[in-house]
Amino acid sequence: MTTTRIDLTRAGFALTIGGTIRSSRRLLGWTQRHLADLAGTSQATIWRLETAQPGPIDLAATERVLAALGLRATLELNDLALQDRQRQRDGLHAILNGFVARRLDRSGWSVRTEVLVGVDRPRGWIDVLGYREEDGALLVEETKCDLLDMGDLQRRLAFYAGSARGVAERLGWRPRRIAVLVVGLDTAAMGAQLADNRDLVRQAFPAPVDELAAWLADPGARPPSGWAFGLADPAVRGERWLRPVPPWGLDDGRPPTGTTPRRPGGSSGREAAQARGSARASWRGRKWVVGAQRPGSRACSPWLGSVSNRPVCRGGGARSGRFRR
Repeated sequence: MTTTRIDLTRAGFALTIGGTIRSSRRLLGWTQRHLADLAGTSQATIWRLETAQPGPIDLAATERVLAALGLRATLELNDLALQDRQRQRDGLHAILNGFVARRLDRSGWSVRTEVLVGVDRPRGWIDVLGYREEDGALLVEETKCDLLDMGDLQRRLAFYAGSARGVAERLGWRPRRIAVLVVGLDTAAMGAQLADNRDLVRQAFPAPVDELAAWLADPGARPPSGWAFGLADPAVRGERWLRPVPPWGLDDGRPPTGTTPRRPGGSSGREAAQARGSARASWRGRKWVVGAQRPGSRACSPWLGSVSNRPVCRGGGARSGRFRR
């Protein structure tokens, strides 16, 4: 069985349909009149279809002609671009997207959000597009609240990176270098998904996030080599808003249930974080609870807790540095 795929957006649609009908009719040894009788239409209609005459195509008549020839036609609608738009309308996605845009703006970048890709029709939206005139740097940022399909993410990023220069030039920008950054929401679910996809993450995002963050703040810093994946928590206040994936998130093994991740030097991850004044992650009951805090502060992130179906509250004083249910 041979399947002929026809792209409705291409000018050769009528020619392909007509050629298929003509070749199939001749293969069966039928005349145009005989095919018209079987399809319940006129010979003139068969002739117009086979010769791809200009004008609208009667899809109902075309379907009957194809059915008479033993052919089955199906129409497949690809809504990838609309899926991208629906994702951008998600509440958590909008919060994180705005957070990234504000951080870039503070660092001197010209920022556009939800930038349309495609001139004649929507082909996708770039979450955040940033431009820095000093060094002609163009940043393509993709915001992720989950990581369900690494292959789709890589294809989407490749398409956006290839289209970004044309989009930037339409905005009046003159990019000389393009960097790609994925910012994931710092949650328990994201930590687990990164661990599940650790091999692909290593290969697809080789650029160190710390180096990229330094380059975002300083045009004289070393530019990134390759794509980068970082984590962000909109509840965090401070200069270090973008952090790398936790090392245990990409290691071959995870911390055992009921224990705290250990770090070099014998101190636990929690103790080391308390010493720095910022707790970054805790392993409890097979779930990551991820956030940021400072001693003496008190804050709750109900929207962050909703991602992992667990409220994440951070208290100060004697309970500083502890995650509570």
